[in-house]
Amino acid sequence: LFSHVAQQFYSDVDSDRVDRVVRAWQAQLGHRIESVWRNREALAALSEQIQEAASCTWVAVEEWLPGHSQIRRLFETGFSLWPDQRGVRYSLREFPAMMRALSVGQPKVVCGTEHEIAPREREFLARLGGQVLLMAPLMIRGNPEGLVLLVDSDRTRTFDAEQISLCQGIANVVGNAMENANLYQQITHFNEQLER
Repeated sequence: LFSHVAQQFYSDVDSDRVDRVVRAWQAQLGHRIESVWRNREALAALSEQIQEAASCTWVAVEEWLPGHSQIRRLFETGFSLWPDQRGVRYSLREFPAMMRALSVGQPKVVCGTEHEIAPREREFLARLGGQVLLMAPLMIRGNPEGLVLLVDSDRTRTFDAEQISLCQGIANVVGNAMENANLYQQITHFNEQLER
């Protein structure tokens, strides 16, 4: 769970609310839970209910695989930004240029000296040692799932159409690779289920 309130920790009350939502969802599915558990639409509905119950902006639904001692992410929704600093999280509401690149699904260039750049974006860029930021949305199944960021320390740097297109092409290749990896993981899981 992620909240736009920086460094918010969830209380037992929040955890209890989320637990009630999950248990109600499981009860509603009843015996169909195994067939629906990995269904994207069902997980989207569950995530929406969790977001509402916990007042959070990001939810990841994961399953524990005890035989492998691993956690597998099944579904993720919402937006958040994690810098390198451990425990510090920001809402993309504080990063309107990044949010715009994600919501429009188009690359965007931002210069740290622009007046319209948000304070958090300017701070983020400065922490990276950059002056100019090229953002290309990472698209999976036509949906923006992340950003590829190219940072340059030269404030006079401009990105031409060819460079922006190249960056978007790289983001598209990464998005396809991530989708293929996800599909491979799903096929492997289904094969394991069939072998049992």
